[in-house]
Amino acid sequence: MIIKLLLLCVCVALSSGQYEGETCTNEETGAYGVCKRLKQCEPALKALSQTRKQPQLCSYVREDPVVCCVDNKPIEEEDHESECAPLEASRTQPKNGKKAHDMCVEYQKKYVYPCERSVSILASYSRSNNCHHKTDKLVVAGEDAERYEFPHMALLGYGPLEAIQYLCGGSIISEDFILTAAHCSASAAGKLSHVAIGILARKEASDPSKLYKVKEFIQHPGFASPKKYNDIALVRTEKTMELTHLTVPACLHTGEPVDASQVLAAGWGYLHDKGGLSENLQKAVLDRFPVEYCSVVYAEVRRLLTEGIDETTQYCYGDKGAPKPFQGKFESKDTCQGDSGGPIVIKDSKIHCMYTIVGVTSFGRYCGYADSPGLYTSVAPFLSWIEGIVWPN
Repeated sequence: MIIKLLLLCVCVALSSGQYEGETCTNEETGAYGVCKRLKQCEPALKALSQTRKQPQLCSYVREDPVVCCVDNKPIEEEDHESECAPLEASRTQPKNGKKAHDMCVEYQKKYVYPCERSVSILASYSRSNNCHHKTDKLVVAGEDAERYEFPHMALLGYGPLEAIQYLCGGSIISEDFILTAAHCSASAAGKLSHVAIGILARKEASDPSKLYKVKEFIQHPGFASPKKYNDIALVRTEKTMELTHLTVPACLHTGEPVDASQVLAAGWGYLHDKGGLSENLQKAVLDRFPVEYCSVVYAEVRRLLTEGIDETTQYCYGDKGAPKPFQGKFESKDTCQGDSGGPIVIKDSKIHCMYTIVGVTSFGRYCGYADSPGLYTSVAPFLSWIEGIVWPN
C-alpha cells in the first residue's frame, strides 16, 4: 500500500519563526542545525517515513514547511535533471559554448529551478520554483532590500575574526569565487580574511554557517593603486561555499547588447555622506551618465585617473532624479563608502530570475550629492581573465 508522507499538520507549533538558512537548535537534543525546506532535509524525511515523527518547524516558504534540519549534508549528489521536464524556452537560454553564459544557465537550473524530490515515499521528482525576484519594475529609492532578494551578495571582512570589520561588498559568481574591486584587498583593520554570504543584516555575519575564510585575493594584473583603472578582483574561499537557492551566483555580462541605462546597486555602505555603515542591505536604482559629463566631474582627481576616464572599461552611474531632503540638506541615490566591490546589476531578460553583473563599484568623489555620479568597473572587458581563473576547464 502506498502511504504518502504527511506534511506538517496544525498540531506542530511554529516555535521559532526562523528564516530559511538560519541556524537552529533542536529542542529535544540541543543539537545545532540549519532551517531547510522539508524536502531538502533527509533526516526529517526519513523520520516522517519511518515513525511519522513531526520535525521541528522553523517557518514556511509559500506552502513549503521549513524545518530545523540537524544533518547539514545535501540530500543527494547524483543528478536527477533527466527526471524533470525541461525549463520552458521562455525562461532560459541554450548553452552556447561561452563559459560565463553556460554557467549562468547551469546555476539557474541548479539553484533557482532545481529538479528535486517531492515530499512522498514515491520519491518522484518535480522542478521547484525558488525565484525571489520582485515582479515590479526595479525603480526604487534607496531602501532596505528584502530577504533573499539579492542572493548573490557577499560582505567582505577584514582583520582577525574576533575584531573583524566588514568594509567592502562583493558578488558570488561560483561555488569558490567572489567578484569584487581590486582596491578591496586590505583596510586599516587588516587584510581581507573572511566573506559572509546569505545575509541581510550585518549582525548575521556572526553565524558560522554563513562565513568562509579567504584563501586568495587575486587582483587584476593591470591594477596599480592609487589609480582606479582595472579595479577588479577575485576572492577565492578556503572551502567551497555550500550554495543553495538562498545564495545564487550572479551572471556576468558577456558583452552582448543590453539595456543598462538604469542599473540596480546593492550594498551595506554608508547611508549618508557623513552617516554610519548600514546595518541592513540597501538597494537603489542608478542612471547612466555620459562619459563627457563624468570627465568634467572627475577632472580634479587626475592622480587617480591619469589618463582620464577609460570609457571601454569604466562606467558612470548616479541619480538623475530630484534630490531628497535629509537633515536640512538634499541628497541623491548613490553608492557610498563601504559599497566598494559590490555589483551594479540588471535583471537578465533571457535567463529568468537571474541577475547579470554589468559593473563593480569602484569609487566616487562624493557620496549622495546631486549630479556627482560614481565610477564603476565594467565587467565584460575582463571576462576572459575571470573565466580563465574561475572556470579554467
